[in-house]
Amino acid sequence: MSTETPAVFRLKASMQTYEWGKKGSSSLVSQLARGAVREDFELEEETSYAELWMGTHQNGPAHLWSEPETSLAGLITSSPQSYLGAKLTTGQFNEPGKFPHSTQVPFIFKILSIAKALPLQAHPDKALAEDLHAKDSLQFVDDNHKPEIAVALKDGFRGFVGFKEMDNIVESLQSVPELAEAIDNEDAIRRFLQEKSKESLKDVFSALLSAKEDLVKRCVGRLIERIDRQGANAVGGDESASTLVRTLNDQYPSDVGVLAAPFFMNLVTLNRGEAIYIGADEVHAYLEGDIIECMAVSDNVLNAAFVPPDSRNTSTFVNSLTYTSRPPSHWSLPQTPYKLSRTGQTTAYDPPLEEFTVLHTQLSQSRANFTASATKDASMSTTGIVSKGDFLTLDQGAQTVKDWNGKEVLRGAAGPTIGIVTRGMVECREEGGDFATVPLGFGGVVFVKPGTEVSVQAVQGEAEMWWATCAE
Repeated sequence: MSTETPAVFRLKASMQTYEWGKKGSSSLVSQLARGAVREDFELEEETSYAELWMGTHQNGPAHLWSEPETSLAGLITSSPQSYLGAKLTTGQFNEPGKFPHSTQVPFIFKILSIAKALPLQAHPDKALAEDLHAKDSLQFVDDNHKPEIAVALKDGFRGFVGFKEMDNIVESLQSVPELAEAIDNEDAIRRFLQEKSKESLKDVFSALLSAKEDLVKRCVGRLIERIDRQGANAVGGDESASTLVRTLNDQYPSDVGVLAAPFFMNLVTLNRGEAIYIGADEVHAYLEGDIIECMAVSDNVLNAAFVPPDSRNTSTFVNSLTYTSRPPSHWSLPQTPYKLSRTGQTTAYDPPLEEFTVLHTQLSQSRANFTASATKDASMSTTGIVSKGDFLTLDQGAQTVKDWNGKEVLRGAAGPTIGIVTRGMVECREEGGDFATVPLGFGGVVFVKPGTEVSVQAVQGEAEMWWATCAE
């Protein structure tokens, strides 16, 4: 690869086959693979295709589509400022670079296709990540934190996120005797029922996750038997909890998470386009669905359930959590208009982080993105807009722009941008000159250099892209 790469070029993503992923052709990851991973991808129906990774992390690095032997990480190392931008590297306007010593894209952009519960987990904050990496670099392969967002690609995503409100946990402890039996600490339970504090919640939750396997197995077995006889009445009339206990026990028989997740954690349901933000040190476990996921560039995780006992980090896990109880609505992350969009066809999911923003572009050749439509030899006006021929003239500032039918133009971001096509076909190219077009079909992945204004044109009908960027 020459040192002068185009400002817009195609990438080859990495794939992860974790056992919780959807199998074979049912997985969105496998459906995207020929466009995202390799054209000669051969489907195996019994393989769990769990994740696509788009980034530079060593556990799943992207490569150049045209030269698969060249990694994106290697390209960035050759010229960090060109591929990450001055704002992230050397700094600008008398301000230091945001990540001056890094040669990595500051995020990992993913697509997940989930068939069953992921491990009950949390991601360490920066200080803990540095400590864990220093002590065990084989398990904790980097020293970064990993706050993340998830956006539903289809209706019906479900996941456990954060602790329920205290009163709801109290109800479960009082109505499910098997839960109290598994905790096996009457003093801790009594203290929590009285105080409903973070400290007492930690004591109860820690006792449950540290319970002996044979005790958990007996308690889960008895609870399942009662649910078989009594239905939701076995768990205080909570239909959702009774169903979740059954589902999780079918997936992970007698696992302590069968008790921990339904009775301590919020169950969040997302429809297409809805999102959640999960900060560092927050407990979560996704359950089912297809999502966009983006996080700071890290693969560190602390697991406490829904994994074999020898893969758990229970002590570190329980000591890392925030133990903040919140309603499900707290975790919602709204989408807002993306301010670098020229046509208004892109929205942004912008968490309180400096590493990334996730973008969603929807294109339709039949939809013009203005309040007045343009037709040849016609003139019509609405408030602030006059249309003439094939162009729309904005009265304020006398700015003339083309009718953006099926096209989006994104102004240059301060940092790198990675996008993937999840519907239709598009053509991407750098604006402002006679630059080559990058055609992308379903699953196609593209990298955009910092400061590059990029256009995306739907080839026919409707198209959709998701992006991750470090915009500011």
